[in-house]
Amino acid sequence: MPELDLIRLERDRRVRVDDRIAADSPTWADTGLRFDGPVEVRLEAQLSGADVVVRGRFHARIETECRRCLAPMLVDVDESVSLVFKSGLGRAEAEWEEVYPLPAGARTLALAEPLREHVLLAAPQYPLCQETCRGLCPRCGANLNEGECGCGSTGGDERWAELRRVRFD
Repeated sequence: MPELDLIRLERDRRVRVDDRIAADSPTWADTGLRFDGPVEVRLEAQLSGADVVVRGRFHARIETECRRCLAPMLVDVDESVSLVFKSGLGRAEAEWEEVYPLPAGARTLALAEPLREHVLLAAPQYPLCQETCRGLCPRCGANLNEGECGCGSTGGDERWAELRRVRFD
């Protein structure tokens, strides 16, 4: 789990954190995300007065499925991260300010939870295997990317047949 050594940061003023969060880590519990390998994290932390600023990138390979045809697919997510940890800040203030509290007297700073939030926000909400994905036949469920299904679907619901005859001239 990515952690920042605050004692070392105080001494060196700048610290690199290169780590991985395993695909089966409890960090991802209840997120609905599945990963093809660990989430790789490359960060650099520095002091800014009494606060800690962490910047860097993460890379994740997310296992998901196309929203139209349900084909399994992998999506690479490579995003930048910028985290600010502020001392003397309560949890409610931290949520409002979009910063994280820096616990007084802490020797290490756990980075897994803030990184979890960033990965969740970067994960694709409606992934498509290709922009031109035709999806599944609404009648027989055949994958229309592999060709016409031949079920004779007219693409419409017969309950709407009367409305097709209406003319607006």
